Amino acid sequence: MNNIVLGREETYELSPQVWTYDFLRTSEKGIHLNFCNTAEGFPFDFNGHTFTESIRLFMCGEWSNNTEDHLRIQNSILQERSSWACYRFVTALNYRKIRIDFPAFQLQWMLFVTWQKCMCNADFRRMLCNVPQCVTLVRDKTGDDCQNATFWGCLNVERSKRVKRLWEDFSRRREGQDPKEWRQKLKRERELLKNVGEWRGQNNMGKILMICRDCLIGGNEPPIDYDLLNRSNIYLLGERLTF
Repeated sequence: MNNIVLGREETYELSPQVWTYDFLRTSEKGIHLNFCNTAEGFPFDFNGHTFTESIRLFMCGEWSNNTEDHLRIQNSILQERSSWACYRFVTALNYRKIRIDFPAFQLQWMLFVTWQKCMCNADFRRMLCNVPQCVTLVRDKTGDDCQNATFWGCLNVERSKRVKRLWEDFSRRREGQDPKEWRQKLKRERELLKNVGEWRGQNNMGKILMICRDCLIGGNEPPIDYDLLNRSNIYLLGERLTF
């Protein structure tokens, strides 16, 4: 954990000790890697509220001023039928209302949110502890064109080019195929590209997971900057959080 620095650009060479994950790639050597913040199946309670996916609590931090508008947005986040619907119907409509100062505390907020998930969901905690400490977790953002792709994860430029061509080819042949079978075929073909190129990016989500893993195994607390979170005056569903 001492070598993990949030916010620093990294380059990861391909190695058996570098494991990547995304919403399609959820296992390595028989070990589950269902670590995406949008992953279902790992609900947890925080401050009297249940969050079905950790991204919902993180998103609440984006709109966490003590205003009626932000309270309305937070309620919408909890009420949407899925995390993807949150992106489509909440973020898309309210992007300009995100706290201006959110970038100043978003990394510590994500670390806090992920730690809450670890503490409150035994299945997620066990899954994370099953990843060997010698393994570097990398959030694969291949195919993600958003500006924060290399902030939360890493890109593999060479692999991205090949995956794009693969996606285009599969999309042309999608009509008439069973959706589940089509998805599995795409997943298998993507796996064949895992040894192409190198990974570059800040990989902050992968780092946060590794910090939490190492703390769980070592019986320690993550180095969360609680002073920063307190100074940020984060309100959740009408209540100011204290850390």
